[in-house]
Amino acid sequence: MRARTGRQRSVLLLSFVAALALLISACGASGTSPTATPTTTASPTPEAIAHPTGADEYILRIAQEGGFVAPAALLTRLPLVTLAGNGCAIVEGLHTDIFPGPVLPNLLETCLTEYGVQGILQAAKLAGLMNGDADYGNPHVADATTTVFTLNAGGKTMTVKAYALGEATQSTGTPAADVARQKLVELQNKLANLHEWLPATAFSGAQHPYEVTRLQVVSQPVSGGGSVATPEGIAVQHLDWPLATPLAEIGQPFNTSATMRCTIVQGDDLATLMTQLHTANQLTQW
Repeated sequence: MRARTGRQRSVLLLSFVAALALLISACGASGTSPTATPTTTASPTPEAIAHPTGADEYILRIAQEGGFVAPAALLTRLPLVTLAGNGCAIVEGLHTDIFPGPVLPNLLETCLTEYGVQGILQAAKLAGLMNGDADYGNPHVADATTTVFTLNAGGKTMTVKAYALGEATQSTGTPAADVARQKLVELQNKLANLHEWLPATAFSGAQHPYEVTRLQVVSQPVSGGGSVATPEGIAVQHLDWPLATPLAEIGQPFNTSATMRCTIVQGDDLATLMTQLHTANQLTQW
């Protein structure tokens, strides 16, 4: 398919804002994380840990920062694990290892009972997340990401960071930091495999696809007006932008960029756009 003469094509960078929990980079705030102001609920028992209860708040989030990646990749990076205040855990599931892959990630949601939420909070406590903010050393690995654990519980927000977590084999040089890092690895593995260690009573339903209700769209013009194939000969898909407002006018300028624009799509517009996105891939030009 040929690009239309005289028409500026754009690529889309998508991130999901169905809840504050999934928002890492917001329109006008690239690369920043939201400041959580949790509304805690009373603990059901004296031993239970109080936590936020809103669906647009998060109890626990594991995300990654930095790394040797293209700047555009940072805009679409999602948390590894998010436990929202309503007890639903969101992760990215498996996807087909092809290029170009689907433009939409395979987000999965597992909702837990309060018993299950408390099980996760106790595991986080044993991993040291309730001991306060910490940064567990640099194992001298180049260009790795930093894994960031953010816990909102007990009326406090605590952030624990570990560079090259799970990648480095050498010591940080501090035995206590090495032990703490191993506990974080074990916690991360647990949260990625909830059914392997939590009992059936911890779940309020089966895992299911995550329903997107708001979508952040960042558009970036393609140089030269678009292309029909990559230098490697992979065909580039072209789709018509389905919303009434053109991409070149929608939303607002993204940070200090003179060409990128950012908007939040929801409601009927989201339903229209999602129909197109389900057929799009990472190379699609609009």
